[in-house]
Amino acid sequence: MIDRTANHHDPSTSLRRSYMLALLAVAVLTVVAHLVMKQQIQTQLTGANVINRAGRQRMLRQKIAKDAFRLQLEVYSKNRASTVEKLRKSVRELNENHASLTREKILKTPAIEREIRQLDVPIRLLTETSRKLEEGKSNAAALAVFLDHYESVLRQADQIVTDLTHSAQDANQDLINLGLILVVVTFVVLAAEAVFVFRPAVNLIETQFSALNRRIRDA
Repeated sequence: MIDRTANHHDPSTSLRRSYMLALLAVAVLTVVAHLVMKQQIQTQLTGANVINRAGRQRMLRQKIAKDAFRLQLEVYSKNRASTVEKLRKSVRELNENHASLTREKILKTPAIEREIRQLDVPIRLLTETSRKLEEGKSNAAALAVFLDHYESVLRQADQIVTDLTHSAQDANQDLINLGLILVVVTFVVLAAEAVFVFRPAVNLIETQFSALNRRIRDA
């Protein structure tokens, strides 16, 4: 007849359970560490793309201002069509990037969100002025309004890039800290496994081996 009580209190059964729990904990920590690393890489890639778009906005504004001035001078020039096409392309990309930055959630803090929203009016003004210039309408007053705010707009664009860069650095540092915490926890689990699983297992083996030797000597 099987003694179920003896099996229930068998040290080897307890060790097997502890070992399985330890292995499960290590497996979970490994998966979490992998997910953290994946998230860190994804954040870096997405953050780099966001910062690149924000930096490109400044270049596009400068290019648009240059082409707008050229259109004012090229009223009857044969190069006007080419300049109009360049201006139209830059304005379209500027608006697409601005819409993308407005929707983007990665790296955006409330302060960065406000800074991006504050560019809605200047970009709309620039777009309207550019469209009128493309149509050949003299709109020097509207162009002058935009240029009055041009330097402040460029400074704000630079500030957005700077803030996004700092936000990306903070996000990366948070993930690095989380990764270090996971490494420490993994070492703690391994140390606990050594103390509460492997050491009792070694003691059990030594005890059983000694008992086996005594039986052999007594036989």
